[in-house]
Amino acid sequence: MRKSNVVKAMACFMAATMAITCVPSGNITNGVSMVAEAAEDGTETLTGTAWWAGSEKGKEYTLSGDSKIVLYVEAEKLVDGYGAFNVELQSTKKDADKGYFITTGSDKNAWTAEAAEGIGTIDGVEPEGPTRASTLTEGTIYKITITRSGQNFTVEYYDDTAKKEYCTFTVKDSNFPTDDVNVHIIAQIGTYKVYQIDETKTNPCKEITFQQDTTKKVVGVPFEVAATLTGEASGAVTNTPSVLKENDFYKVNEESFSGGTKYVLNITPKKIATNGAIVVTCAGIDNKVIEGVYHFEAVENKVKKLVSSKGTSFTATAEQETSFVITADADYPDLPVKDSLELTTCSALSYKTDAATNTPGTSITVRAKIKEGTNTFWFQCGNEKLEVTVTGIKGNGSTTTPTPDDTNKPDDTNKPDDTNKPDDTNKPDDTNKPDDTNKPDDTNKPDDTNKPSDNDNNNSSDNNTNKPSTTTKKKATVKSAKAKKGKKVVSATIKLSSGKVVKNATVKVYVNNKKKATTKTNSKGKFSVKLSKKLKKGDKVKLVITKSTIKKITKTIKVK
Repeated sequence: MRKSNVVKAMACFMAATMAITCVPSGNITNGVSMVAEAAEDGTETLTGTAWWAGSEKGKEYTLSGDSKIVLYVEAEKLVDGYGAFNVELQSTKKDADKGYFITTGSDKNAWTAEAAEGIGTIDGVEPEGPTRASTLTEGTIYKITITRSGQNFTVEYYDDTAKKEYCTFTVKDSNFPTDDVNVHIIAQIGTYKVYQIDETKTNPCKEITFQQDTTKKVVGVPFEVAATLTGEASGAVTNTPSVLKENDFYKVNEESFSGGTKYVLNITPKKIATNGAIVVTCAGIDNKVIEGVYHFEAVENKVKKLVSSKGTSFTATAEQETSFVITADADYPDLPVKDSLELTTCSALSYKTDAATNTPGTSITVRAKIKEGTNTFWFQCGNEKLEVTVTGIKGNGSTTTPTPDDTNKPDDTNKPDDTNKPDDTNKPDDTNKPDDTNKPDDTNKPDDTNKPSDNDNNNSSDNNTNKPSTTTKKKATVKSAKAKKGKKVVSATIKLSSGKVVKNATVKVYVNNKKKATTKTNSKGKFSVKLSKKLKKGDKVKLVITKSTIKKITKTIKVK
């Protein structure tokens, strides 16, 4: 942990801008030594505010002889997405006034200091450059394993949340005395929860409890439930829990087991059930199975009707923005609805909406710039549809009620009194369609093609062109599709050619022409399904994406 006075001075000068891999003689913030106190259960919370100058040192864990210590460091809170901590080894014996130190860091650097400086070799240090940096993730649990074998030490940083190695350091041929070695954590930047699990002993499960109360869940809408596992002895449970993966009432989308205490499940109810039950089990003392049961009631929360905050017909000032809210009235108003509420068609000059979400009281706010005359909006949620008509009026308050043809054709070339004029016969729009002036299929004329909202909604209500049945389905594509060899997850994003994501689209996944899963895209247009078996080279994954507003998509991915 110790460095020369010159290096200490550099640390003071550069602490605000970069991670300095040196430590002053103590953990000091504003001249006060910062040493954390452990809670009654043995856990401790450490907070660092700056490299070395604002660090906080944790309690000592003793490494005796050839043995190992396993610590868990949970990154509870980082600073603007950045954090760093150290794992430091210190001999209980000194050489005169010098101690023996090995310091490692989440910035993928390590060194020896004081009486141990320059002795032996260190493997695993990242070279100088951009890769020597701390890349911690907030909420992640890092498993730290410190092992001693004679004069050799290994310090492994393992991402226990993502289940992958973070970094590993090996110190060979050190000069550490044979006495005990103290191990402690130093929080440099961020807040960390530190606790120990003695993996030389088994700690069977004693109790399984659930954090959520029993409540109604919506069929087809995922939710999370977390089980807390309590060990027979102090520390976390050393056995991994399991859950009944499939039954008639639910399916398991994802699962994670963090720190030996928290088992999180993402569940989707499959059908209506008055008493669905999720059963979690874990090995207990004397091989007795400990069981925890989470009960829930599954319902189909159907939308009864859609309601407009300003009614289905109202007036607004033309060339200005107006707003209104559409709300889905469901069977269970306190629960989310299964289907998203969407604006499917709009003939206003321009519009924008907030994102519809599957939350209680699903609603969508529309802000639209109104044109003179009729502006039509179509909304849909599940099987329920709603038409809202907004009449644009001039700023002086007078209504503009021109002929239906005039509302969409500023050049008046197709007015009824012009249809019989000889000079009209040569006009591009009239040459072949003498009677087109009043037909709904005028929306396809060349002068309409550049009006995005006119394709479906430019004519009067008498022509029925504002009904969803005439809506042109949009072309969408599959983006960022992933189906890799040795993996179980298939994912992708569905987007329109405009770049707008397609949410709540139905996605069917086939592997070698066998249907494996059906899911929906989320509010970001993404989906992810977990297969029962890992994909193999040569497998053909077919995606079939459908939605009422887009053209059917079929995409095949060959696993390489």
